This record gives sequence, C-alpha cells and structure tokens, in this order.
Amino acid sequence: MLKINNWEDLIKLVKDQNLSPKQAWERIERSNLKYLNRKSTAEKELKKGSRIQRLLFPKNNNNENILFAKNVPSLEVSGDFYNFKTLEDKIYIVLGDVSGKGVDAGLIMSRITSLFEVLVDGKRNIAEITSFINDNLYSLRSGKFLTGIFASYDKKTKNFEFINAGHSDCIIFDNYEVKENPSNKIPPIGVQPSNLDFNNNLNKISLKDKVIYIYSDGL
Repeated sequence: MLKINNWEDLIKLVKDQNLSPKQAWERIERSNLKYLNRKSTAEKELKKGSRIQRLLFPKNNNNENILFAKNVPSLEVSGDFYNFKTLEDKIYIVLGDVSGKGVDAGLIMSRITSLFEVLVDGKRNIAEITSFINDNLYSLRSGKFLTGIFASYDKKTKNFEFINAGHSDCIIFDNYEVKENPSNKIPPIGVQPSNLDFNNNLNKISLKDKVIYIYSDGL
C-alpha cells in the first residue's frame, strides 16, 4: 500500500518515479484497492475461524440443570474457552485463558480442548489430565501458557474436585452469601514441566446446596 499523507508525498512520488500527477493518483488507487481486498479476505478468514471455534464449544444442554456455560470472545478468535464432558456419574470441566489473543491463542485453545476430551474418555483423573496437558503445552515451546481450572463434579455425592493453575479463585454462592473460595494453586499450564504431585494440590468442595462460579475475563 502506498502511503500518501500530504501533497508533498504525492509530489515526491511523481518526481521519484517520473509519473504524471494522474498516473501517480491511479497508482495510489490501485495500491489501496489491493490493500482493501487483502484486508477483506483476512477478515473473512477470521470470521470463518471464529465460527469454527464456536463449534468446538460443547452444546450447552444445561446438563440436567447442573452446569451452565457461556463464552463471549473479545476478538473474532479467542484464547478464552471452556469444555465439559460427562462420563458415568461425573462431569469433567475445564475452563481456561490462553495468554494473548487472536489466532495463535485460538489454536492452542483448540489443542487443549481436544486433549481434554481424549483424556476424559481414557478415564484419567483430574490430576493426570492437568499434568498431561501441562507437559504437552510445555513441549511445544510456543511461548504460550494457560491459566485455568480443571475439575470434576460427582453428581451423586455433589463433591467438586479441582486444580487451579494460576487462575482466578472460584466464587461460591452459599445460603444467600457470595464469597471467594481461596484455593491451592499450581503454576500456569505450560510454564514448566510437571515436577509437582498434582494430587497434593487438589481442592475439594461439597456443592450440596451451593453454587460455584468459575470464570475468565473473556467468559
């Protein structure tokens, strides 16, 4: 794209390339048209990416009136995400925020949600799921990391177990009182290899007659 900010720039273009004023103006218009076409194509591709990313979110069927979720991305493609999957009497949940925004964060998000589903189907516990995803993201050497909550909810006992990976504390609604629930935390996912016993950092809450909110800045 040719940048012409004032008449002096136009005169310089005419002199440097030995053009008539009309030829210079036509060249500027052609350059601007190419730029606008490229911009339009990029915007269309981002919208496609956004549509595909929305398809990756689980269909929210209220899961027996137990779980409700919503995503509102700050850009067309976002690194903020959630996923959940039911296996037997448990609902497995992940909510996270990949560092940065845009396409690269969205790609990492897609990888993590796919791994999460595979690991749940493999009947891994929350500590194992978190550890595996941490090591996988760390091995990419992408410079990206993730803060998030990895959790399981037992529909029979109403026990909620979770690992907080450098994320915001959960909020509990209990007997008409709203309060933060301070939790044990591990470093964000992907920052370092899993050299901790994640089971020692497992948080446990009974959600009998309680509601828990987990969130990120884009959710």
